[in-house]
Amino acid sequence: MNSVSRNLTWLLALCVGWAEDLPAADTNLLPVRVSGRYGYINHAGKMVIQPQFKNASEFFEGLADFQADSGRWGYISTSGKVVIRPQFTMAGRFSEGMAVVRLDKGFHYIRKDGVRAFKGDFDSADAFFGGVARVGFETLKSKLISGFADVGIEVNERYINPKGEFVRKPPAPASAATDLFAFQSGDLFGYTNSAGAVRIKPQFEMAYSFSEGLAPVQVDKMWGAINQEGKLVISNQWHWVYGFKNGVSKVALSRRGGYIRADGSILWQPSD
Repeated sequence: MNSVSRNLTWLLALCVGWAEDLPAADTNLLPVRVSGRYGYINHAGKMVIQPQFKNASEFFEGLADFQADSGRWGYISTSGKVVIRPQFTMAGRFSEGMAVVRLDKGFHYIRKDGVRAFKGDFDSADAFFGGVARVGFETLKSKLISGFADVGIEVNERYINPKGEFVRKPPAPASAATDLFAFQSGDLFGYTNSAGAVRIKPQFEMAYSFSEGLAPVQVDKMWGAINQEGKLVISNQWHWVYGFKNGVSKVALSRRGGYIRADGSILWQPSD
């Protein structure tokens, strides 16, 4: 496959939102919105944490970020108990024991007790994966981070280890999910294998990466999912299909969010 097709596939995977390279949510609890408040259901569709949060995300490593009425973000445990009080203007998922948060200005990393993992603020920061995290600097600045000085030099991106020390850029991880990659031909999308041979001919208006044997595709302006033979196994009836993890995918219909199972059955009807 040429580099343009690989870059396109990478960008499409980012758009899905449930990135394959990061670990899947580690519980069977899923955030749902009911009457303007977020709670959590299990995979049986039973509400186990009552709707009470202004906003809420999935659980990773036993914690989920949530937004309080103040607009600030904190973290809860799987029991619904607040374990890190709402104080951040932005909060990300936990990965390898740390999460990216923002407190008014700049991003930094915290551990599960809410304490900073190491000194230093960044203009952008990603979750740790494989022992490293990508951080960025947008302007000319002088910062001292863990004993390393960047003075008068604009750096678009750097990589750090769990101590906050700068390290070399790691090699790109190989895709372990599938041997199929989305590519575009004219106005349509199909899939090739790693050797560049077309496995599923271009026929979709949009196509995203495979996860758990299924890939979201757009047909007639609506979204469904195909299997690795290219068969539409989940009908195109949704305004968005996010990608499957733990046998479940988030879906959207008229700006309402819900969940479906891998067989296409509805786990949680899209709701406000």
